[in-house]
Amino acid sequence: MTSKYCPDWIFDSITAEIGAKFIATHYELGSLSQKYSRGLSKIYYPIEAIELQATSEVLLEFLLKIKADEAAFDFLMGFAYYRVNFSSRNVSRNLKPALSKIEAGTSKRQYNGGQTLKKFKAYAFARRSDVDMPYSPGWSIAGQKELPEMSKISAGLTGNI
Repeated sequence: MTSKYCPDWIFDSITAEIGAKFIATHYELGSLSQKYSRGLSKIYYPIEAIELQATSEVLLEFLLKIKADEAAFDFLMGFAYYRVNFSSRNVSRNLKPALSKIEAGTSKRQYNGGQTLKKFKAYAFARRSDVDMPYSPGWSIAGQKELPEMSKISAGLTGNI
């Protein structure tokens, strides 16, 4: 563990991916959250599994509220893709910074479930309104080679939970 907090965009993408994996697999939300919590806590200040789970739950509840149905998985993975690859709608995130590691933590805690939900709602409404929001069908954090630590955590979830 380092003495840094998880960046908010990583927290957002992880909680969205937890929700998507819950939809797509037979794994329980608590088990998925626990696995991610253990992985993230090796890199950053510990993030409790219950915080990851609660945030994923509010994202899933929002999708139920808007009746996303079959599109729920795509909304979650699209949001995860968007948060990793873009710092705003038209601005790509620099995933290969020259002077630091992209997965480097922050000195102050910038993430919380309420902010994640707020960003997710904005993303979902933009997608539903046919605003050209970036997403990539079939994408996952496990395949994002610029994020070696996050990729390992995500890829490790396909094995035993």
